[in-house]
Amino acid sequence: MEELLVIEVCAGSARLTKTCRKLGLRGLAVDKVTERSCGIDIMVLDLTVASQLQLLLDIIDAEKHRILMIFIAPPCGTASRARGRPIKSSLLRGRKAPAPLRSDLQPDGLDNLEGLDKLKTELANQLYEGITRLILFAAGLDICVVVENPANSLYWKTSFAQKFLTTLGGCMTDFHNCCHGGSRDKLTSFWSNKDWMQPLQMFCDGQHPHQSWRPKIRDGRLVFPTAEEAAYPWLLCTRIINLVLDMAKRLGAIMHATLEEQMADKDFSLMNRYIFEALPRSTKLHPLVPDFSYYTYVVTPAQHVDLCTEVLQLFPKGAKILPRRLWTWGVFRAEQFRGECVFLEILEGDISEDQTVECHHVGVPHDPMAFLEKAINAGHPKDLERHVDPTMHEVLMDNFHRPPHLLACRRIDFIKKYTQLAKTSKAEELKLRLKMPPHIRKLMTGKRLHLLGVMLTDLGFPDKDLLHDLCNGFKLSGWMPDSHLFPRKVRNPTLTVDALKQSSNSFNEKVIQQMSIRQESVLEQDTWGETEHEIEQDWIWEDTTSDWTGKSVARRFGIRQGGKTRVIDDCTVCGLNLTVGTKEKFSLHTIDQLCGMLDHSFKCSEGQHCKVLGRTYDLKSAYKQFGLCSHDRDFVRIAVNKPGVKDPVLLGLNALPFGAIGSVAGFLRVSFALWWIGVFGMGIAWSAYFDDYSSLTRPELASNTHWAISSLFELIGLQYAKEGSKAPPFQ
Repeated sequence: MEELLVIEVCAGSARLTKTCRKLGLRGLAVDKVTERSCGIDIMVLDLTVASQLQLLLDIIDAEKHRILMIFIAPPCGTASRARGRPIKSSLLRGRKAPAPLRSDLQPDGLDNLEGLDKLKTELANQLYEGITRLILFAAGLDICVVVENPANSLYWKTSFAQKFLTTLGGCMTDFHNCCHGGSRDKLTSFWSNKDWMQPLQMFCDGQHPHQSWRPKIRDGRLVFPTAEEAAYPWLLCTRIINLVLDMAKRLGAIMHATLEEQMADKDFSLMNRYIFEALPRSTKLHPLVPDFSYYTYVVTPAQHVDLCTEVLQLFPKGAKILPRRLWTWGVFRAEQFRGECVFLEILEGDISEDQTVECHHVGVPHDPMAFLEKAINAGHPKDLERHVDPTMHEVLMDNFHRPPHLLACRRIDFIKKYTQLAKTSKAEELKLRLKMPPHIRKLMTGKRLHLLGVMLTDLGFPDKDLLHDLCNGFKLSGWMPDSHLFPRKVRNPTLTVDALKQSSNSFNEKVIQQMSIRQESVLEQDTWGETEHEIEQDWIWEDTTSDWTGKSVARRFGIRQGGKTRVIDDCTVCGLNLTVGTKEKFSLHTIDQLCGMLDHSFKCSEGQHCKVLGRTYDLKSAYKQFGLCSHDRDFVRIAVNKPGVKDPVLLGLNALPFGAIGSVAGFLRVSFALWWIGVFGMGIAWSAYFDDYSSLTRPELASNTHWAISSLFELIGLQYAKEGSKAPPFQ
């Protein structure tokens, strides 16, 4: 459930987004400005700009399987009928009264508009057009779309609204705001392509007071009540999201009550699935003991009043209102009622079958002693057997508990099998190479990618597109592909590739300004020396045209790290990283995973555990062993200062730069592929942290383990450290 997303477009105060997050959903607020925000971060997009609208559509497409609802509130200032109402001259004080800009006969704008009125209306129409495109796009993905405007707004009559109304049909829900916590009896309409909002339909019963609709002078300014009604009442926001939550459950979304249930979810990280005791470091983890002892319903009147405080006073401290939903009493009795409801400020016998009531689902906490007993029985989170995958259990048993010759023979057979395949598949390797772009073909010299692809297929590797991307180069811009390896979490880009191309000159001016501030001479010399080495290796090339036009130019600089100079290519300052969207949250194996392996192995030992040895294998110039795609090779450049030369030298790229998000996304897929082959193909107990592979073994298998890992790297054609400080023996 917590992975589901609600997008609020034209968010204004973003109260709906804040309510989403409070109730356990993800919320994304989108608006042109942020000044009215209630403290929620708002993604700033102007939907009248094609590239920014496209960015939002790309986000929707990336999140389509997790979007629960898109809620849109088109600004209705130019479509308000209040513009035609007379205002007392004493309030105007010489000001011009707002004139109508639209009519029933001319909803897209009156013919006689001019000046600022004409501009406002045209800009509103551009926004309405973009919103209609968004609605049709989202509805085409079968996403619930809700559009809000006053019931009498002329927006509903514009050609833009009529386009989605006639194309999609859908249903309208009308209600007075005062029924849902508002201070005035404003009649509001929700249109939706689904009927999820129908329970909100309710009209004022006249049993509560309302604020006046008359304009007022405040701080010398004329303030209209319609402006005060722009922010949704908190009660309305809560009721909207609870309706959406209820529908999510009906569609199969799961709300985990305990950590064990959470870990058992099929969508739990594939990376953690094969590593024990690797609990994700997150505030979203559930407890081992359910929060509540039992649940019940409290039924209250639906009109206007929020009775949450009174509801909680009926139960012990620690009780919590979970979902609360509007129901027609007859439907609630048929679907939910179990005869155990509590009624507050309303009598069951007085409720008619068609009356709308609000039903609060309340969780009641455990008695303290009962909770302690359950906590003791639940044990410690690290004791959950869910963390011990059968595959990894077998790997550790083979490495540390079973006769070592069995695993040694298995590894020999694996390497022998694929060595023979390498000899017989030279024609396939050649065909693959001939299809590669020239710069990739040169980088892949000595690598057996066809063989790698066969290995991964044989071992059921989930990333089916890795071989294609290795042969064609990894992307550095735009949306990164879904590898199916890591936890699902979308990171939205803030800029489209087209928008970056259009604004590349301004980004490049910033790069030139930063390049004018030279580094110390020794650091600059070392940076240029490393650059010359990369040119010799054909990882980069000098662009002799020195033409920055239409290019995204990253800034290269050096930093001191461990007694040597590391070259960084800053792909953020040039805007390249801003275009990157990812659909997964990258996970890395840390020391926790190795400790988890050892802990589990020791627990499996019936007597004294055998001696454990370890070492790390390091890929050499890891990013430089793989290339970037042709599109980004044409688009991306690097600027570097050359000692004694005033202007920066412009460089093109063949290999992945260190400093691009796309490089990380691409290389981690390769890194995990090698880890997968080692674990599933040869039973190697190891972890992968970028280009470092830390392996565990026993003394009897140390030589065989080293041979197996070295043979794997050499068989595929990967360069790795064979001597020096990065190639220690097992110890």
